[in-house]
Amino acid sequence: MLAGGVPTGEALSYGIVLAIVSVPVCALVGAVIGGLVVLVRTRSLSDPVARSADGGRASGAGGAPDGDEAAVPVLLTADDILAIPGVASVEVTPAEPGLEDLYVRFDDDPDGERDIILLRNTAVGSALALVGTARLELDETDLWVLLESVGARRSRVEEGNRIVVWHASGDERVFV
Repeated sequence: MLAGGVPTGEALSYGIVLAIVSVPVCALVGAVIGGLVVLVRTRSLSDPVARSADGGRASGAGGAPDGDEAAVPVLLTADDILAIPGVASVEVTPAEPGLEDLYVRFDDDPDGERDIILLRNTAVGSALALVGTARLELDETDLWVLLESVGARRSRVEEGNRIVVWHASGDERVFV
């Protein structure tokens, strides 16, 4: 405009046309970048997080809700969680090194009332679990017990951040 002798109105009209053309292009580029971010952040369900030297399983102290000494993984993988009866799906999203988000859905629960959201620290083997209104920090053995109980519909959330699970024998365990 200043040096080229182009009238102001013509320069503004070129600017408006350029803006109109660039909006869809920018939206398309943004969608592609967003898709790439999702692909990079999504982790395959079959990728193990950590395993012990003996094949990945260790005895838990009363690991199963029915009171048996069960083989509980040292650090649960998505495949381990999917193997729990009643679990329909597990979505794993790495949050940052050593942390991952898991979203666990259960069979016969179309409204998602029993869904569990986990923020797991894979370095120390603990998880922050959000179940209904309760928020609890659990180790891997307690997490196994909780997931298995919720999958079997043997749990309830109570006021005050409490989750009660029970065994087939009727014994109850309270997570606070």
